[in-house]
Amino acid sequence: MGDWINEDEVLVESTTGGLNAVRENGAARRLFDQSAASPFFDGRRIYFLVGAITGGADGGPILVNSPAVWSVAVDGKDARREDRLGLGGNVRLDGRWPDGRYLVHVGSDATQYLSGNGLVSLQGSTVLRRVVVSADRKAAVGFSGVRLIRIDLSKGPIPAENAFVVLLDGIVGADAWVPRGPVL
Repeated sequence: MGDWINEDEVLVESTTGGLNAVRENGAARRLFDQSAASPFFDGRRIYFLVGAITGGADGGPILVNSPAVWSVAVDGKDARREDRLGLGGNVRLDGRWPDGRYLVHVGSDATQYLSGNGLVSLQGSTVLRRVVVSADRKAAVGFSGVRLIRIDLSKGPIPAENAFVVLLDGIVGADAWVPRGPVL
C-alpha cells in the first residue's frame, strides 16, 4: 500500500511493475505505461522509479535496478524524467529531501540514505532505517529500530548531530509517519 493521492484513491505498486491509483471499490487506474515501482506522493506529483523491477515476490520490498526517477501528475498525465540516481544496484525510493535529493534504500540494507554526490546515511547517534519529511519541510521524523527521532531541517542540508532529538526510546516494530500534505 502507498500514499493516499486524494480522498478516494490510494497509490499502489505491483511486483510486475504496475503503478496504479486504486479506489475503495477496487477499480484501478493506471498512472504510467512503462514498468515502474517505488512510488511516493509529495502532495503535488507522484514520484517513482523506472528500471528493471526486482524483488517483491517473496513478500520483501519491490526494488528497481539502475533506476531513473520519474514523476506524473495525479491524473497520470505530464510524465517527466526527473533524475538519474546514478546507482547501479537495487534501489527503493522513499521520499524527497527539502533540497531536492531523494531518500532511498539500497538492496536489503535497512539504512536510510540520502542520494546526491554519493550516498549519505542519515544518522545522529544511531543509523536511521526510515525517514519521512514533514509537509512543511522544516522537520523530518526518523525511526532507528529502537528510537523515534525528530530532525530539525533548518540545521542544514546534511544535519549535524545537534539537529537530532530523540522523541521516544526503547520502541520496537514501529514505522515513522508524518502527513506529507493536507489532512483529508
